[in-house]
Amino acid sequence: MPYLKIADEAHLSRDSMGQKLKYENAYIECENATYLIKKNVTGEELERISINQNEDGIDTEDRIMKLKDYLVSNHDILQSV
Repeated sequence: MPYLKIADEAHLSRDSMGQKLKYENAYIECENATYLIKKNVTGEELERISINQNEDGIDTEDRIMKLKDYLVSNHDILQSV
């Protein structure tokens, strides 16, 4: 997904064809209206970040900025899970 690349190209997983951001102990995937943070080893869901959308499924907030803000304020969960 191009917005994952825009948010953090340095951690874009080439093995997953750009479908996830991979960190030391966790990875981030995006579904239609959510970012999912999961453990690398088990795939266990650690956190779910909702993306606000209207009734037509169109984002009402900037999903790229939401992910960038999450990465800045929650960097430790990605490195020390």
